[in-house]
Amino acid sequence: MNITRENIDAVNAILKVAIEKADYEKTVADQLKEYRQKAVIPGFRPGKVPDGLIKRKYRIPVLVEEVNKLLSQKLSKYLVDEKLNILGEPLPNEEQQKTINWETDENFEFVFDIALAPEINISLDKNNEIKFYKIAVSDEMINQQVEITQSQLGQTVPDDEVKNNSSVRGDFAQLNDSGEEMADGIRPLDVLIAIDMIKDDEIKNSFVGKKSGDVVVFDPVKAFENRHEIKHMLKIKQDEADALNSNFSFTINEILKFEKAELNEDVFKKLYGEETDVKTTEDFRNRIKS
Repeated sequence: MNITRENIDAVNAILKVAIEKADYEKTVADQLKEYRQKAVIPGFRPGKVPDGLIKRKYRIPVLVEEVNKLLSQKLSKYLVDEKLNILGEPLPNEEQQKTINWETDENFEFVFDIALAPEINISLDKNNEIKFYKIAVSDEMINQQVEITQSQLGQTVPDDEVKNNSSVRGDFAQLNDSGEEMADGIRPLDVLIAIDMIKDDEIKNSFVGKKSGDVVVFDPVKAFENRHEIKHMLKIKQDEADALNSNFSFTINEILKFEKAELNEDVFKKLYGEETDVKTTEDFRNRIKS
């Protein structure tokens, strides 16, 4: 195995990793031998499967796995040994990377782009003056953090009636032009819909006030506009979503609302541990400020 580096400029370089047959041949052969001993193939006793059959069935997957393992190990070791301070991870170079034929190739070359961190030298001495800022924490900043905390620790609970910010869980059924359920239509079950994500106001309002067991008829494409989202919501293929043009009935099975967490000792313990000295909302606000 050989790794070479070509510096493009001060912060960009190309790495070429060459893996030869001798680097992986023994490991692949040992792995195939182990497969032969354990393989269960109809018509052959365990350990008696012909080598040719084992190679046809397992050689390429074993080869790919071993080459990739070698590539990852050696590339990581090279970066450490060369003390290269890189930004992010090496990325495949699409222009220089040759197509690999795992069936016929014995030697492989992989080409990567790497970004080198620039050298930064800052000279400081006792005569340098650096400003030290004292941050003035406003009530608005504290209120925002309290709001964020309550939202993060909040939970979804059942509700009796659909509101503008509710979520509803239920079952879809595709309808024909007469408004009847199609026997071979699309029928995804247990789908969760966030009412505030519906784009069409008329459809959104048709949900508001509904209760569990009620049925709402609407066109999902008109409601959500994005056919990629509809694909996932209705659990169908993209070409089906692209061609979709029909109403669906949606039977509401569950209505959910989001409740923010109350500020109490249980919440403060979740945030700061069982032994926290934060006991009240005032303590909490002071902790945020500090």
